[in-house]
Amino acid sequence: MSFDHTRVDHIEKKTKQLLTRLADSVSTVNDGDPPMHTVDSIPVVPELVQFCAEIRKVNRHVKFGVANRIEHSWGNGFNKMQELYVFMDGHAYAMMKIGYADYSVKGGGDNKYMVYARMIKNE
Repeated sequence: MSFDHTRVDHIEKKTKQLLTRLADSVSTVNDGDPPMHTVDSIPVVPELVQFCAEIRKVNRHVKFGVANRIEHSWGNGFNKMQELYVFMDGHAYAMMKIGYADYSVKGGGDNKYMVYARMIKNE
């Protein structure tokens, strides 16, 4: 598997589009809905909140942006991100992608944490 270089400008554009759509739906939140967990205003699965906090302990300048894997939540109508890109201002490409999801080949397995970075090789 090779590393996919993802441009920061693409991540920022995609994140801005998601947050704009989300802002339009926030008015439909009811008091009985489960709490929405966010990282940099992005709705995420709860497990990613602490994972991102630990990354920020190492480097407080990192930012998080939308990746591709989404958990569809039918309870309150919000989709939650299961993966986020990690990047820094001034960099052309993302540093890594992190996630909490089912990464088993056939699916139906347990969710696990994932780090996908250029400098990590599984050989």
